[in-house]
Amino acid sequence: MSNIDTPKEKKGMSCLAIGGIGCLVIIVALFLGGGAVVAKFFPQIKEFVGEFQKDPERAFFMTMFKVNPNLEIVNDDPVKRELTFKVKGEAETYTLNLNDLKNSKDGKIKVKTSSGQEIELDPKVLGAGGSPAAASPAPPALPAPAPAPNN
Repeated sequence: MSNIDTPKEKKGMSCLAIGGIGCLVIIVALFLGGGAVVAKFFPQIKEFVGEFQKDPERAFFMTMFKVNPNLEIVNDDPVKRELTFKVKGEAETYTLNLNDLKNSKDGKIKVKTSSGQEIELDPKVLGAGGSPAAASPAPPALPAPAPAPNN
């Protein structure tokens, strides 16, 4: 008789089976969670897409006003297609005509102030804050070269 140990039979599932079941549970949970999010926000998404299909310019600017806490809508006239807004903390109002924007060939945004001044904004040069980007300062002039030493 020999003293060789025979391998014992394993009980339970293998590591691959446990890992596979765990991944399947995670996938099902993500699928159900995603479905719940879509079901909860579907009416808002549907309304948002409907507004963009009906009047894309107006929907874009209304979204911009909702997202930016510094802008406040004063008046919205869908018949004239004008939005009047102001920057919070300022008294001056600005009027944006959506027809001008739609008919603009160069894509520039024209805004009229409450004082009657017309401002033209070019979206290509707007900075990150939505205001015209400040021109970068010119580099300082180089100093004059030192004279050659006389020996």
